[in-house]
Amino acid sequence: MSSTCCPPLTTNRWPGLLVALGLLVAFVALQTGIALLVIVVVLLLNAAGVVHGSPLALVENGAVVGGASAVSGVLMIGLMWLVVSRVGTRPFRAPVALVPSRTWPLWTFPLLAVVYVLLSDGLTLVLNRPIVPEVLLPYFQGPVAVAVMMVATVVVAPLAEELLFRGVLFNALERFVPAWLTAVILALAFGVLHVMTYGTDWYVIMQTILAGLILGSLRAWTGSLWPGILFHLTNNLYATIQAIVLVNIL
Repeated sequence: MSSTCCPPLTTNRWPGLLVALGLLVAFVALQTGIALLVIVVVLLLNAAGVVHGSPLALVENGAVVGGASAVSGVLMIGLMWLVVSRVGTRPFRAPVALVPSRTWPLWTFPLLAVVYVLLSDGLTLVLNRPIVPEVLLPYFQGPVAVAVMMVATVVVAPLAEELLFRGVLFNALERFVPAWLTAVILALAFGVLHVMTYGTDWYVIMQTILAGLILGSLRAWTGSLWPGILFHLTNNLYATIQAIVLVNIL
């Protein structure tokens, strides 16, 4: 995964590093702002008697959390398209590596993700850690919450996060440092970003950083974003189904 064996996918100089970092800031701002807006609206509706239940239970409802996440993710995808394509006047797919993989066929990457999550679960059990992080348990209670969380975590999150981290940011940062270092830097940033979701649970954050390293390696090795999207989607699908089963069935 050196810069010599894996040259930048495109010589396109847009978007630059500052623009890419600006999109990262926008992503955090969108997630935080929409989450706070939804919380305020839910609490106001609760105070007015429109919705009922404890404020904490309402804020932790999967439909609320997943809905906010899905909306911010869709808006971020739209913002990235607007910026990278300059409102449709420039190419979008090449600068974010939405091109065919130059290595293995795409069907192999979901299988790789399954192997990864099984090994990860095995280590989690050996270390006597919870399979589903406790902070996520309230989000998967009830059919509506499950449906919304499924869309947010399995469809929207992999697309938005891969387009930003292994798409826009990888392409911009790789012009200054080798591909392997780009993957490491973005994996660390990926882990830090997920503190917003998991808090200071060091084990889950380390898992997230490791997943980010794998995703960055796939981007550098294949020259394409599609393997990472499929890996990320499969990983999240497995984790979401696992959470649904553990919370609602077992």
